Amino acid sequence: MTQATEFFVLGAAVAAVAYTLARTKVSEPWRKWIKAKNEWLGNLFGCPYCLSHWLSFGAVGIYQIRLVEQFYPLDLLVTAMAMVAYAAVIIGTIQVALTR
Repeated sequence: MTQATEFFVLGAAVAAVAYTLARTKVSEPWRKWIKAKNEWLGNLFGCPYCLSHWLSFGAVGIYQIRLVEQFYPLDLLVTAMAMVAYAAVIIGTIQVALTR
């Protein structure tokens, strides 16, 4: 699989996981439990966009995807932030689809 293909597959997965954890009823008890323990984490897990940052950093770190190749640490950061932007588009699409 090419780096670009991995980027799009993982970006879609990041969006799906972020939305599932932050917005669905099935994860609501878990979110409430986290918020009771730690307000910052509770707020993080209540926002799919915020959560997608951390999930993207993890995905890029684990899979070592690099969309650019100039300076390794910066390459990973740029790729992770691009993945956040891509995931945000998918999250927005999911929200619109589920509210119709």
